[in-house]
Amino acid sequence: MKKGKTFLSAALCAAALLAAAEAQFPDLDFSGASYQCRIFSRRNGDSGFINLKFDGKHLIRGNRVYGVCRGAEKGEDITLSEQPMAEFKWENNVLSNERFLIPRKARGDDAGKYAKISRRITFGQDKITVEITVTALRDITFPSIRRNIREVIGIVTDSVRGMRIEGVRFDGQVISSLIPVRYERRKWSFTTYYRQLSMTGSEKLNMQVSAATGSKLYLNHYGGASIELEIFPEIRAADLRQKAGTETRIGYTIEFKKTE
Repeated sequence: MKKGKTFLSAALCAAALLAAAEAQFPDLDFSGASYQCRIFSRRNGDSGFINLKFDGKHLIRGNRVYGVCRGAEKGEDITLSEQPMAEFKWENNVLSNERFLIPRKARGDDAGKYAKISRRITFGQDKITVEITVTALRDITFPSIRRNIREVIGIVTDSVRGMRIEGVRFDGQVISSLIPVRYERRKWSFTTYYRQLSMTGSEKLNMQVSAATGSKLYLNHYGGASIELEIFPEIRAADLRQKAGTETRIGYTIEFKKTE
């Protein structure tokens, strides 16, 4: 009975928070020279890239930090996910919010906070700059330099099918291909880290994503509704064990251009 009351209390608190957000904040949009972005949704009770459009076409839906760390038991990994929250700050075209990284399947009082996420998104006419700081709230051990924390952006697959995609690797090599109209895993060639990715379409779209110093890009395509653009921090083997208070930074920019 006590556990049931805890879950009910958490649900009521979440509902009250969303109701408060709806009462305090209307939907908030930003319009650049070539893109439009809903940066706060009353319905979702969350802020960020809720829905980004280019010339009216849905291009990006959602951005969130995910992670994985070692559990108490040998061989146990805990999947972490950013917890949505309604609070945010909007000033001079800069969106700031703070979130917590919690176990993905946690509920109520079990949703222990592993890290704090501080995000700052600067919206310009043709450029968006994202700066993220993840601060450990307890001692954390990441499984490997390929499995730690990352920001994930959902690119709408239907909006970019057939577009040309080009990636610049850290060794300077350029990989170029087309986003398949019909997905086949064996033909997907973007299987490494990049410092820059660009997508160019026949509808005068040129979107370029660049990793900030200390970050790297990875593109995941599973044939579903979204292509996942992942932004990882550069983490060395010596950085896998983090003490409470350790900060990890992730940064990137998104630029939009209309091709002639």
